[in-house]
Amino acid sequence: MKRNKTLAVWQYPFLLALLTLIGLVWALVEEGWVDYLCSFLLLIPILVILKNYYKK
Repeated sequence: MKRNKTLAVWQYPFLLALLTLIGLVWALVEEGWVDYLCSFLLLIPILVILKNYYKK
């Protein structure tokens, strides 16, 4: 049961970190229209943080 609780707590931070890592690596490797996609991937964690900050 402890494993499920740990997974429940860390699933969204892990997903945001994974999106950020993919966006950073892909931006370094590719050029062109992919840069816009990478910018969007890097923007997702910022939007989530802002949404939760202004939630109150």
